[in-house]
Amino acid sequence: MLVSTAAIIHGFKVRGARWLDEALPYDAQVSAADYSATIYSGATLPDGVAEAVAAAEGVDYAYRARSVLMEYGDHDVMAFAVDMEPYARMQAPRGLCGFVLPGTLSALEAGRGVVVSDNFAALHRVGKGGSIELPSPSGPRRFEVLGTYEDYTWPQGAVYLDRKVYREGWGDDSASYLDIKYLPGFGADAMRARLAALVKPFGSLHVYDVRDFKKLGDETLDRTLRFTNVQVSVAGAIGFLGIVNTLLISVMRRTREIGLLRSLGMSRAQVATMVVLESLFIAAFGGVLGVALGLAGAKWPLALHVAE
Repeated sequence: MLVSTAAIIHGFKVRGARWLDEALPYDAQVSAADYSATIYSGATLPDGVAEAVAAAEGVDYAYRARSVLMEYGDHDVMAFAVDMEPYARMQAPRGLCGFVLPGTLSALEAGRGVVVSDNFAALHRVGKGGSIELPSPSGPRRFEVLGTYEDYTWPQGAVYLDRKVYREGWGDDSASYLDIKYLPGFGADAMRARLAALVKPFGSLHVYDVRDFKKLGDETLDRTLRFTNVQVSVAGAIGFLGIVNTLLISVMRRTREIGLLRSLGMSRAQVATMVVLESLFIAAFGGVLGVALGLAGAKWPLALHVAE
């Protein structure tokens, strides 16, 4: 139990860290939501914030994004309307593509299709080449599914579409957050302080460094998996009691043997040493067997979350 649990947790953490690295191509974010209270909210950025930030010293460029819950059948899915071209441009120097999968940028910008998260595809049984309908003020809008993307932001799945398409179809030009890329040579701490001072006149806005999100992701995962510490403690207690019980039964069934050894001259200390050595052998053998079985049991989930 201990080895399997540790292996699965390691898989979660490694895969989560890789996903965060790919999902966060920017250096900082200006958000209308306070992420210490809630990750998603309906709050939007005031007019003029994006233009003011784009003109700030040290800012290379930025893209706006709108996150909003939409009904999809009997479920609520998360829709992300993003300025796709600057997002893709931000990913390119890192050799990544994010949710703008290769060959999909023009179709996304033209409104011919969307990209959906892997869990959306699995839960709603739709994949690349299929189609989905999203409710809009003017009626359902049908989109082709251009591909799937690994994403953990919403349990019922996420849909990615171009912000221009969303603005035209839903009549919403607002933005939930603004992702920012710095010019080379500008320090993260100094830029964060500069942006915080810049957006202060616009009201209660929040400036986050990309390091904040990675720290938040690690802390959230640790809190989510905290219950596994209880499992490890229980597994350790069961193992300890198992050894004690085995030794107790062994000693009780061997009283005549021990008495014979004592009559032949074996001291109490030697008898105690024999029992201790037996317990160490049982623990070592059980430990090796437990590690082997634990790794075998964790092979599939570990490969699922760690392998590319």
